[in-house]
Amino acid sequence: MLTTSFSTSGAHVVRLRVIDAYGLSNVAAAMINVVGPTVSLMQPFPVVRIAGNETASGVRLRLLTVQQVPAGARITVRCKGRGCPIRSERRVAASSKQGAAAVKFRRFERSLRFGITLEILVSKPGKIGKYTRFAIRRGKLPARVDMCLDPAGLKPLVCPSS
Repeated sequence: MLTTSFSTSGAHVVRLRVIDAYGLSNVAAAMINVVGPTVSLMQPFPVVRIAGNETASGVRLRLLTVQQVPAGARITVRCKGRGCPIRSERRVAASSKQGAAAVKFRRFERSLRFGITLEILVSKPGKIGKYTRFAIRRGKLPARVDMCLDPAGLKPLVCPSS
């Protein structure tokens, strides 16, 4: 028995030559489609928590944490808009006894004016990560959007259903 594997995905031609007891041969060919490895969700999947109060000029954040972060995952918080305390902060999750850490972002736990958008990206190479966006709005609670993050950790995408 002979086995082979392909290093690239896509269509590949496979040929088989068969020789019988009388020396007669025949060649059969077939096209097979090789798919790449499936990408799985980060395990455990991170949870982004935010808590605060509405103020006249925006919100006062009391809590911004990312929980259940696998060891080695990179967490980036980006702030866009006028009045951001800092533009971005990046951390790498350390391992804990449970295998999943909680990471606090205290520099964003303050008053944020309306018009500011916070983006939280949690990524790990080769895994589908977490993307959360909070838009601070005038006279309303922040608008929250939760999505998945592509395996490269760059673009938000719709989360897979399974």
